Amino acid sequence: MIRKDASQDVGRSLAKFFKCKGLTQAQVAECYGVSQSWVGRVYKGEFGVRAESVQKMCNDANVSFLTEFPEHDQVNTSIRLRLARLLDSVWEGTEEDAKVLTQALLAIKTLRRS
Repeated sequence: MIRKDASQDVGRSLAKFFKCKGLTQAQVAECYGVSQSWVGRVYKGEFGVRAESVQKMCNDANVSFLTEFPEHDQVNTSIRLRLARLLDSVWEGTEEDAKVLTQALLAIKTLRRS
């Protein structure tokens, strides 16, 4: 059984990715051979681990699908999800945001070494 917040994180990430690409739910639905209402449910996190269309979307969007997290590694899963949520809250998908985040991560790396 998957955690609801994990599927919601995936759904939000997919929604953001396709929105940044300028695609509507109807266009995404056509691309994956599903209904627009199904895409809407996916964006809300209303899907299971066997949803092949969601797995395909995740592959295309470079979003980790639910089954990519080891079941025995709940701590790392929690950390990854928190990091994904944080990144989603500060990164708008622009090149400028990517540069700023890269600088911040390099600063953290430098601080850890000292």
